[in-house]
Amino acid sequence: MHIDPVAAERQLRAWIGTHDLNDCTFSEQRLILAAWNRLGPGLRDLPDAPRLAGLQRMLWTRTMLLMRECQPAFAALAAADVPMMLIKGAARAADPVGRGGRSFHDLDIVVPRNRLGDALGVFIELGWEPSSGSSAVRMLTLAGRLRSVNLHKGRYGDIDLHGCIFRPGQGSLGDDDRVWARARPVEFNSVACGLPVREDLAVIAIANGGLDAHANSDWLVDLSRLIVESGFDWRLFSDEVLARDIVVPAVIALGWLKARAGYAVDAEAMRRFEAALPGPMAAWMAFVQARPRQSETPAGAALRWLAKTRRKSLELAESEPRGEQKPRPRLKTKFSRGLPAGQGVLRADLPLPDRAGILRLHIRLPASVKWRRLAFEINSDAEHVAAFHVRPKLPRAETALEVFCEIQLDTPPGATRVWLESRPLRSARMLTEENAARYAAPRFWLISSEFRPDAPPEALIDGISRKDPAKGTR
Repeated sequence: MHIDPVAAERQLRAWIGTHDLNDCTFSEQRLILAAWNRLGPGLRDLPDAPRLAGLQRMLWTRTMLLMRECQPAFAALAAADVPMMLIKGAARAADPVGRGGRSFHDLDIVVPRNRLGDALGVFIELGWEPSSGSSAVRMLTLAGRLRSVNLHKGRYGDIDLHGCIFRPGQGSLGDDDRVWARARPVEFNSVACGLPVREDLAVIAIANGGLDAHANSDWLVDLSRLIVESGFDWRLFSDEVLARDIVVPAVIALGWLKARAGYAVDAEAMRRFEAALPGPMAAWMAFVQARPRQSETPAGAALRWLAKTRRKSLELAESEPRGEQKPRPRLKTKFSRGLPAGQGVLRADLPLPDRAGILRLHIRLPASVKWRRLAFEINSDAEHVAAFHVRPKLPRAETALEVFCEIQLDTPPGATRVWLESRPLRSARMLTEENAARYAAPRFWLISSEFRPDAPPEALIDGISRKDPAKGTR
């Protein structure tokens, strides 16, 4: 990554001499690929040169397979007149010159926020599925509230579909409009797309990579190549960094490139960033998330976890539309002996109510021998209705888990069927025999279901209603 090829080659030779390629992580492999594409001719004398060349071919082939899997979906989006913009690795893929030196395992594309549902419908119709394991009907129903969704198809298809370019707290949708306005048209696999200007791509690299800097170095490599391009507008870049409130990761990334890799960084931009540094608490939260994991202590790992947890909670609070939250379902679990005969089901029909009310469910399923989260959805043939998760505290082998749930139910107009289904926690491609016990959809028995119209949601407590029309107050 060093700006001086001689220094970069010396550092790479030293690293290869002290590391076993068999132990390299996927993120390290991608960084090695970038270095090999830049320095390969001078490294032919290395004993591992054939393996490095093979690694280059393997990652390049994997990237091409990914792009081939995604191309029909891109063409379908264009046919549906859904504007697309490429970011991160996909932006590099739009450049035939940069494509050879940048591998990626997913493609990031952005569509207008109000077209995310249309784009998601196109992908689902072509057989793509959410990597989270959520049903397609649920994702389509919630499309107006989603900021992004990760989709899988086949062995290599992996797309991050974004309705917003940045995370919650990193500017507004109005700031995103400026990125769209500056983007230039490009052709990507015979499909017209937008490509952000290099200053916006540099800001996107910092905003996304700086929060999980330990995951890979692709974002830092992209940043280093963008800031040395002729005509890079440091004023525009610094304006956007300040607008996005990502000063801390920007100072860390640019400071490292200047001190450790020899890159020239605009002094005026750094002065603006240093003058805008946040208070100690916000700066500390950003710092512990951006620093490499290799150098952190157990105490540092705990601090990073706390900072990341707080960031996630703030992002969730900001992204959740006000006034749309429904009362949370009331859940109660217990363990018992014995299971009903049969194998259980993945889907069970529910009574079709004609008005809003409270649905009581009694579900029984085998207790997992591993701690895991259980996901259930209530769906209809019109749209998604509700979802809830169960987290048993102490898994017990050879026992049954009893789940009692009371949840507010409002059947969508036009629905003729309503059902309960268990959902996996990963897409089908990610499930293996080794992780099935933790992530696969569990089979269950629906012991009973009862619908009570016009029941007050505030009366629910711990899976049991305080008031019972037949028995009075409990």
